Amino acid sequence: MKFSVPTFLTCAAFAATSWALPQRRDCADSSKFGDLEVVPSNLAPGDSFTVHVDFTCANQLGVYPKYTDYYFAVPVNNNGYEPPVLLYRMDYGGGTADTFTAQVPDAFQFNASYTLELQATFPLTGTDGSTYYEVGTTYLPLNLTVPAGDQ
Repeated sequence: MKFSVPTFLTCAAFAATSWALPQRRDCADSSKFGDLEVVPSNLAPGDSFTVHVDFTCANQLGVYPKYTDYYFAVPVNNNGYEPPVLLYRMDYGGGTADTFTAQVPDAFQFNASYTLELQATFPLTGTDGSTYYEVGTTYLPLNLTVPAGDQ
């Protein structure tokens, strides 16, 4: 089998281009606004923890956050209604990751479960070409141990 020089160069260019392209992941719909991770995963009031967010799938699904807000929250219909506590807010500079360190607030409620809530505000283009913003939310359950004397 003989290959001509143009065929060889075309194949070589295609191979080089495919190596340079970022690998596309299969992204679950739940990753549309970011994938959250908390380290350590078992917490108590006053503990410090680190939050990592991967926006790779969000970006692949067309979500590029402009602002990110992180809340310590009690899910709806759990132990009544407790408003969320803001942990961290920022103007997001782009990219595929965000990391910050926070502390579990001493604002816990007896017999409640907790989540870390990320609200990602992202721009979209309207039918007339103007920019408007939508907010997408994702949650991560937290393992919070409340000391017996604090209940």
